[in-house]
Amino acid sequence: RLGTQDLAWETTACIRTADMRRFLIDRGEFRDTRYGLDFTYAEWNSGLDDADGQWTNRIYYDSSTSGTAIINDINRLSLQVGQTRNVTHAWASGAVNVVNVYPDAYPHTLTLLMDADDDLPEENENNEWSITLLFDDFIPGGCPASPPSPSPPPPPSPPAPR
Repeated sequence: RLGTQDLAWETTACIRTADMRRFLIDRGEFRDTRYGLDFTYAEWNSGLDDADGQWTNRIYYDSSTSGTAIINDINRLSLQVGQTRNVTHAWASGAVNVVNVYPDAYPHTLTLLMDADDDLPEENENNEWSITLLFDDFIPGGCPASPPSPSPPPPPSPPAPR
């Protein structure tokens, strides 16, 4: 969940101003608006063993996973095989471990890297997911329309009478 939208990884999201939190700084001649998003992701254990905790998940904004993370979820608690839990970061201006965004007319990328230090033994070490963010109110004409979904197949025909 990002802002007020439930989104899937590896997609493009059209973020509206209503999805973001805003904080106005007004100090006489200095005025600025800060933007952020509430962010919730699911962590799960689809492995063969319980995860005993002490791993780190990292979230990056417009940076590769070799860059600086904006959120470091360190010392995660144990997670039993088959267990899932949500991790939420509510945005507040000036707080740490939050998703600050800088809306403009260009695409931005939010990336989640789970078990970032490879502390947990896994068969599949592909623990990186991204989502592309577009800021609707900052793009002339708004976000591009998504392609229409394919039409569902027609229902099967009834059998011919005998």
